[in-house]
Amino acid sequence: ACLADHVFSIRDAACRTLQRIVDIFGLDWAKQIVMPKVFQLAEEKNYLRRMTMLFQINYLMNSTLKEKVQIILINKIK
Repeated sequence: ACLADHVFSIRDAACRTLQRIVDIFGLDWAKQIVMPKVFQLAEEKNYLRRMTMLFQINYLMNSTLKEKVQIILINKIK
């Protein structure tokens, strides 16, 4: 399904781009601007938006700020 889902490609590209932006602007910016919006996606009724949240977290975990992102995620889960 993902191979034929052109909208998935757009969501995936947006997640990759946002990860690069976070690498540039840093963790403080991400904590204030990005992470609250990413976490809001978890509350969405639409499963595709919830999936996008998981994809975004996955990309952020592969960023240069991996250890710091882990701390934010652990604190959110608590």
